[in-house]
Amino acid sequence: MIKKLKRKMVTYITLAIGLASILFAAGVSAYNIRRTDNELYNSLQNAAVQASRPSDEIGKPEIGKDKPDRLAPTNICVVRYSVDRATGSTSVSIVSGDAYISESVVSSAAKQAAENSGYDSSSRDKKHEGRLKEFDLAYYAEVSHDGAYIAFADYEYLRSAHTKTIATAVCVAAAFTAIALLLAVFLARMAVKPIENSIEEQKRFIADASHELKTPLAVISANNEILLSKADRDNRGWLNSSQEEIRNMKSVIDDMLTLAAGEAVGRLEKTPVDLTKLVKRCALQFDAVAYEKNIKITTDIADGVIVKCDEKSVKRLIATLIDNAIKYEPSGGEVLITLAQSGQKAEFAVKNYGSVIAEEDIPHLFDRFYRADKSRSTDGVGLGLAIAKNIADNHGGTLKVTSGAGIGTTFKAEF
Repeated sequence: MIKKLKRKMVTYITLAIGLASILFAAGVSAYNIRRTDNELYNSLQNAAVQASRPSDEIGKPEIGKDKPDRLAPTNICVVRYSVDRATGSTSVSIVSGDAYISESVVSSAAKQAAENSGYDSSSRDKKHEGRLKEFDLAYYAEVSHDGAYIAFADYEYLRSAHTKTIATAVCVAAAFTAIALLLAVFLARMAVKPIENSIEEQKRFIADASHELKTPLAVISANNEILLSKADRDNRGWLNSSQEEIRNMKSVIDDMLTLAAGEAVGRLEKTPVDLTKLVKRCALQFDAVAYEKNIKITTDIADGVIVKCDEKSVKRLIATLIDNAIKYEPSGGEVLITLAQSGQKAEFAVKNYGSVIAEEDIPHLFDRFYRADKSRSTDGVGLGLAIAKNIADNHGGTLKVTSGAGIGTTFKAEF
């Protein structure tokens, strides 16, 4: 239980901090990518506007006007694209810039950018800036009286910057998630420590109390046996009843000791066990009990099912489930015992057809001292299934129950 609680705390803390880190890194990345794009297009706009001005204005720019906060560190080429209205011929000339673009590319790119910006085009959707994916160029077009001045920049540089930004964000998010994992493990240990200590104290108390009760019970049982040997017929019934209750109480104490010990995984002596033979032996032991109740035991046990487990504790789980099935099956009914190999796991199941567990009782069946006896009366104090569940958990397996009208009740254990 403590391990499950630790795992849940570690998972939740790591997910929370990791998700927050990813969202933060994604937000920063998106901001940086948008800022880099804006800087590039501001640089392109500045270059195109400067080139479109008359020569006497170029040397007299207004301070701070048409200037981005900082220029994108990439080369820019500005060209002038114009159309002769009389002949319809087009001309493309490089005006300025420190980037080289081939003549075939610049002619087609300039024409497309000019048309996008509304120069010599009837298009209503004017787009002065954008990206020409065919040529992998970013552009800004400034339309003037003597043509369109278009500034180009290679988008490959910007793509590389975006990749670096995303890679940095991923690394930062991964680093924060790793730190969150270490922090979660530390916090889980600190938070669970008081609970773990409290549970250990409870276990020690139950174990100590159970041990202390064993001695007086043994004395009472011995005295009762002596009295039984000398008692007359009238008193023998009372003494026999007392002796039976002593045996029941001793059984309860033994079960409490088993649960207190918890059968921790480290204490289990796991060895390869032939589960096929073990299940057959347990089923055979209950033949007499089933015969007395006029119950038929049917088996479907696969051969050669080998599982590495603690034989003693698994045998108890098997016996508990078979015993419960026979106990709750009405006279004349049937109990089905199955064992199958499913991949690397073994599936053991016990089904009785004549009893149904109420839906509200199913979630509590494996609770200690819980008895679903609202509609049926049986022996026991409600520790058997709790112990069986503990055994399955300590073997890294599961123990589940399904029940319903017409299908009966099935307990299935997987190892």
